[in-house]
Amino acid sequence: MPDAQLLDRILSFTSPVLGVAQTAASLAPLPYLPGIFSALDAIVGTIQAGYDTMRGNQESFKGLAEDATGLITILTYWAAKESERTSEVEASVKDLHRTLENIAEFAQQQQGRSRLVRFVLSNEDNQLIQRHRQEIQDASKRFQINSLLSIHSQLSAIVSQLMQSEVKKYEEAEDGIQRRNKQVLEKLESKSDPGASHDSSAREDVPKCLPRTREAVINKIAAWLHDPQNFRPLMWMYGPAGSGKTSIAQSIAELLAELDRLGGSFFWSRSGAGRPTTTKQFAATVCFQLCKVIPGLIDHVASALEHDPGLFNLSMAKQMHQLVVQPLNRVFESDKSLFSTTGDSWLLLVDGLDECAGDAAQKDILNMLVESLSRLLFPLRVLVASRDEHVIRTTLSHHSIVEFLALADSSEYHADADIRTLFESRFKKIREDHAARDSLSNWPTSEQIDILVYRSAGLFIYADVVMKYIEHPSSHPGRRLKEILSMSSTGRDLPFSELDAMYALILKKIPPADIEQVQEIFKLMIYGIEVVDMSLALCDTLLCFEFQGEAAVLLKDLGSVITIPSPSEKNAVPLGFYHASFPDLLQSLPRLQQQNLERLYWDGAAAHAHFARLWINFYTGHQNDVSESLIKIFEPSIYTFQSEFRFKLFIVVSYHYNVRFNPSASMEPCYDAEFYCDAL
Repeated sequence: MPDAQLLDRILSFTSPVLGVAQTAASLAPLPYLPGIFSALDAIVGTIQAGYDTMRGNQESFKGLAEDATGLITILTYWAAKESERTSEVEASVKDLHRTLENIAEFAQQQQGRSRLVRFVLSNEDNQLIQRHRQEIQDASKRFQINSLLSIHSQLSAIVSQLMQSEVKKYEEAEDGIQRRNKQVLEKLESKSDPGASHDSSAREDVPKCLPRTREAVINKIAAWLHDPQNFRPLMWMYGPAGSGKTSIAQSIAELLAELDRLGGSFFWSRSGAGRPTTTKQFAATVCFQLCKVIPGLIDHVASALEHDPGLFNLSMAKQMHQLVVQPLNRVFESDKSLFSTTGDSWLLLVDGLDECAGDAAQKDILNMLVESLSRLLFPLRVLVASRDEHVIRTTLSHHSIVEFLALADSSEYHADADIRTLFESRFKKIREDHAARDSLSNWPTSEQIDILVYRSAGLFIYADVVMKYIEHPSSHPGRRLKEILSMSSTGRDLPFSELDAMYALILKKIPPADIEQVQEIFKLMIYGIEVVDMSLALCDTLLCFEFQGEAAVLLKDLGSVITIPSPSEKNAVPLGFYHASFPDLLQSLPRLQQQNLERLYWDGAAAHAHFARLWINFYTGHQNDVSESLIKIFEPSIYTFQSEFRFKLFIVVSYHYNVRFNPSASMEPCYDAEFYCDAL
């Protein structure tokens, strides 16, 4: 393309751009921009007007025009985009303004020269034009750099503001999530059973394995838990009453909790106060415990509850699936590699299933656990501990995912050796702490311990009851050991005969004059309604003892078989049995007859009828001052009665009346007090 055409195109492009730039400059806050564009306009005008007489310098002027056009583009963009200018940018604009004014003045001078002068001075002009071109290029560079710095500064400020805004949004979102998760945990906690966990305050009196005992059993359970090739995720550990199942379960729970591998624990117990006996809160309790130890699980549980707020009203199986199985699977899906590389599993520990009320409930729990494990992707295993009950064995025998662990073989799992360790440890403590310790240096003999181990027959509960009896401060430990050793054995043909004989020794120490009243307390503890915690104060009142505190006096020598609150706790802390084998004895006429204690037996139906009358008397005399610490009833708001007193009266009386004729009767209120009173 000829130079003239090229320059014409440059000039034709420059003029309209310059017009736009001048308009933008008039709107810009920087006072030097209009002057800059005026100078550029003069340059372009001079080039255009004098082009025909400046052929000697057309290349130089063409370059100058191109530089001017480029500068116009830069200035136009900058004027349109910049809203804040720094002092450095303003200084650059001033410098550029002066440079362009000088160039414009030079162009005007060039236009008035004669052709001869221009020709003579063409070389000088070209050099001067080149210098001006360099000046405008340098000024443009400085201007662009400072503009970019200004833009960078503004962008940094904008980015900082955006980041602060996003951080604030993130923090607000996190706060919202934290608040939501806290609310979900609080709701789960309100629906769970606080006495079920291994670390519950209701389980402070539960023994655990002594150091270096039950190691064979614990090692076998640990091997099963950590074996990725074992595809049986449910283990059933079973054995007779008193074989140490709960102590083993407690020790495993504490060990895994320290290793952050305990998913949850649920301990049923019908002999311990404040501990669960039903399945009602099982799913919520397990979910609550899992949410506290499995990272990210609470988010998925919260989503499940948001999706179905009425989840807690569903069946236990559906609760378990939606609150536990599905959320755990979503946690697993979120990071499969993490769980596939560690190889370790979490454990859900379920103890005392045989003490959960009703065969049907026990069967439902087992089927639900098997079904849950069959759908579960998350590495969670379940250990169930219980007596070898028919319904439990029959239910589990139908499933291939169950590992069986029997504690009946005391030789395989060193039960005798472990029981010996228990005796030696407890006797050592007596020698160190008892008031008569100076006379106990060589006590007891190895032969005496051998006899105790033999009589234990693998039952840790026997050893525990024996030692509680010997340790009792009301008598010299040597005398109490002699009493135990002098007991005539009833033989090993009757199950738990040695344990029953031990219990009989304790029961026969009750003064004859107190037998009837102690029996009343036993009946109240065994047959009492489960929603009422049986405290010493309530025993005094309900049984119409003449003086407050009589129950505590009557039970003072039974501390080896009953948990008795201290005087400061007598109103709030409930009574309980150390082990279910003791109330089992009191409810078995053949076993009581074997120990000549049949006078302590009381028919269950008669007991319930008796207690229905007692409750009517109690409420009649105390309806205006019934303390909630004494009476706790299931959700009274779900029924409509004239008063809370009437509700409590009806539900308690109907419970005892229904159970009198139907041992599996459910908790249903009755609406006709006179009918029940007359019937009783």
